[in-house]
Amino acid sequence: MTLTTQLNTTVRQLLVLVGRAEQLVARADGHVRLPVGPETGRRAMLIVRVVARRLDIPEQKIFSRDRQAAVALARQVAMVLCRRRLGLTLDATAQIFGRDHGAVTWALKAVEDRVQTDCSFGRLFAAIEAEAKKEIATS
Repeated sequence: MTLTTQLNTTVRQLLVLVGRAEQLVARADGHVRLPVGPETGRRAMLIVRVVARRLDIPEQKIFSRDRQAAVALARQVAMVLCRRRLGLTLDATAQIFGRDHGAVTWALKAVEDRVQTDCSFGRLFAAIEAEAKKEIATS
């Protein structure tokens, strides 16, 4: 590979990283920046907080690129609940979590499959969803 090709590749990778950095969703004031309005963003953060607390995962990890099983599961649960509770599109949900719509589709299937096949997870998911619903209603 020539130096020019390597530089072009590096520049493209940097542009992707800059784009991701611009899409950071967690801010110090607890609001979500993209792609939703402030009220929906606030509700999304409430959902993430509930999921993080119940699954004992730091909130920041849910938005990270971390692929550890526990982190990925928390992210998937948060995606599913944001989509269900807030009525977000696949793309809007994906943007909140810094993913693509395929990742949200995968999360929907993975969580639904696990709810169907693992009774204890199904009960946990139902409890998290009920708590998230209550947090949204009382906030």
